[in-house]
Amino acid sequence: MKPAIKFIAAMLLLLSCLSITGLLLLLQSTPKVAQVNVIDSQQAVKTRQLLLRSYQQVKGEKKLAFFSVSREELPGISALLHRLYPQLFTDFSLSETALSVAATLELPFPGPLKYLNFDIGLQPSEKGLKLTSASLGAFTFPASWLLNIVQWRINEMLGDNVVADLFARVGEVKVSRNRFYLYYSLAGNFPRWQQLAQTELVRVKLHLMTDVNFALIRQYHAALLSYVEKHLRQRRLSRFVGHMFTLAKENSKKPESKGSVAENRAAILALVLYLGPDKFSTLFERELALSATQFLKRGQLRASLLLHNRVDLQKHFVYSMALQLLINSYTSNAIGEVKELLDAGSGSGFSFVDLLADKAGTRLAMLATLSEVSASKVQSLLAGPLDDLDIMPFPLGLPEDLHSPLFKRRYRDVNSADYRQMLQRIESLLALIAVYRVH
Repeated sequence: MKPAIKFIAAMLLLLSCLSITGLLLLLQSTPKVAQVNVIDSQQAVKTRQLLLRSYQQVKGEKKLAFFSVSREELPGISALLHRLYPQLFTDFSLSETALSVAATLELPFPGPLKYLNFDIGLQPSEKGLKLTSASLGAFTFPASWLLNIVQWRINEMLGDNVVADLFARVGEVKVSRNRFYLYYSLAGNFPRWQQLAQTELVRVKLHLMTDVNFALIRQYHAALLSYVEKHLRQRRLSRFVGHMFTLAKENSKKPESKGSVAENRAAILALVLYLGPDKFSTLFERELALSATQFLKRGQLRASLLLHNRVDLQKHFVYSMALQLLINSYTSNAIGEVKELLDAGSGSGFSFVDLLADKAGTRLAMLATLSEVSASKVQSLLAGPLDDLDIMPFPLGLPEDLHSPLFKRRYRDVNSADYRQMLQRIESLLALIAVYRVH
């Protein structure tokens, strides 16, 4: 079969998946993967080590990098993916002949036909990716079709034949029962792909989101800079939140407004792009340039702004608002949990107080942009001078500084009854705040 015909066949398969009839033909009554590994402090540390090791390879000055994953690290990847996307179940396994990936996506359909099963394998190769045949539901097809679809879709979004270049950089692939290696060329213009991975993909996603209004974000960002100039000694996050929602409420009443949801989203994004980590602000560095003086003031404010008299809680709150708007609530909550599990294993210790700040920030951003009714209610509750208790409950009875042995002894993992009880405690505290009772 000619490559062009293969590509057309692959596209037809993809289109069939997008129709209800085609999807039903691919669904099965039993999952290929049903059990998942549970992420705990030890798994979180192993996954962090894997990510750091891979990042160091990319950041190195060598022209040839290699990425590796051990058999012991594979369960952590499955656990993290499931925590990010609860409907996704994955299983990675190593043999002498392949790194095999099996996955099940559980769809919200009534009846037994609700499982979309997929599997594929990555085989040893002296050069490039060598994949086994892929299966989707009851259908089996050449893996090259899948690669063609991926390459076509990403190139359509980013242009410049990006994927072909990235695939061409793959060197030798080694597989054993205990470890997987992939060698990769960093020569030439690879730094461009590093920058692309850090900023462009998210920026492309934002541009594809029709509800992200860049001009409106710039207006709120300019208003925030003006507020900072007039309140140089203000050190309470709640006051900044109140000011932004005051502007959003006023602007929502104007004839040219796109609605409360659009105003709230732009106001929150302007706030998190100013107060959040540099990785967020670089997404808009072309649109939201700061002078040297403004940049200095921004750094000082980020390092001293408080929520319940703590800088760390302010950072958790702001970071989670950003993740909710830029990604989704599942990811925001999961990243918060994984961060605390890492702290339990090798940092300051697991903190349910930090987790409360994560969930409060996520919930606020979600409710403020959920619907016009919800957005308008949030504006009414948060417009005006606020206190910290208006956006986050006092963390009464939530333990902190739980290092790995103590955390495992008390809570075991994120699926234990004791851990779920603490999550229910957090939900009860959030319900004490008026804005989190909006629906």
